[in-house]
Amino acid sequence: AVSQSIVEQIDGPSEMLIELEKEAAMVLDRIREEAAARSRRQALLKGLTELGYQVTESLETAWVRDGKVVIKRASQPGYGVEIGGKVESGRVQMRTVAFRQADAPPDTGRDRDAETIFCGDVARLQEQFADAGGGIVIERAMPIGATPLRVVADTSAAGTEEIQDRLTDRLRRK
Repeated sequence: AVSQSIVEQIDGPSEMLIELEKEAAMVLDRIREEAAARSRRQALLKGLTELGYQVTESLETAWVRDGKVVIKRASQPGYGVEIGGKVESGRVQMRTVAFRQADAPPDTGRDRDAETIFCGDVARLQEQFADAGGGIVIERAMPIGATPLRVVADTSAAGTEEIQDRLTDRLRRK
């Protein structure tokens, strides 16, 4: 729309062209910011994929829409990472999460192990970004075990347990 407006008014007064130039510059800046944010999201998700996290194609869209996503770690059942924040600003928050029922007691030993592994993953992400000419700056890091992990209801496990319970009940009745 801006380019069409410029074409239509190219022979207009110079004051109008100056305003159109400012508008075009603002549009270009916004497009550059959006492209940079998309590149940062894609780079982070690609890095997590290479580290064994289960990244799907829809995660980037969900991140933009919801402001955060939760990704499971394939080699560590029951754990993953939550990524949130406005990547447009260049600031993102990441933290380890546990997949279990909300009423299940924490397994502090496994939780600490999951956090330790995630800290190693962040260090590897930093190396990957540095090798690519970028970087990750950690503004605030909590010590391992300082706060309980956020629990994310594992709906897939809940569904499996419910099916198993139903089958067990049917077998008992027979």
